[in-house]
Amino acid sequence: MLRRRLFLAFASGLLLADAPLRPTLHPGDAAHEAVLTLPSGARLSCPALRADLLAKLPLRAGPVFALRFGWDAGDATQNLLALIASDGGVLALERLFWQRGRASFVTRLAMRPDRVHLALERVAMLPNGRIRHESWTDYLVRDAAGLHDAPARPVLEGTLQTALSAERRRLAVFTQARPATIPAQLLAALRGSPFGEGAASN
Repeated sequence: MLRRRLFLAFASGLLLADAPLRPTLHPGDAAHEAVLTLPSGARLSCPALRADLLAKLPLRAGPVFALRFGWDAGDATQNLLALIASDGGVLALERLFWQRGRASFVTRLAMRPDRVHLALERVAMLPNGRIRHESWTDYLVRDAAGLHDAPARPVLEGTLQTALSAERRRLAVFTQARPATIPAQLLAALRGSPFGEGAASN
């Protein structure tokens, strides 16, 4: 009986050792810091405010982990979305949610059936005299070099979609490295309103 128990314990240990590791999100050493540990062993820290691992997206070019965290400024509430490669590299940092007064900006993330594209479904409400409403979908394609814009149709000039696409291109340079934390340049650039400073009011 003892020999059988030892065998079962040993076999269970093998099964656990062979099981795929799952990403974990836990408090960091510094105050207000959360640390994401990926199955590869890579670690990435981010602000702890409302931090949550939303999904693992099994794209063909490699899995992408979707990490949400709060990044508020003044009286505005904002959540950012970090799209992270399995080696801990930050592929993109997107605005997930922003609200101040009646002005709001909301993003819904989805993986396309081809497992190549990610869809970012956007809805923006900007009260400026009367409420202005914009809705559209941004598409990102994953390849060996990272995540890139892949618009389904030409982007209309003068829209919020144009402004956010330009913002993504400007920030792409900061997503090339494999940092131990979300790059400060990315966080600083996304501190303000998606509508531009002073554009959104109650």
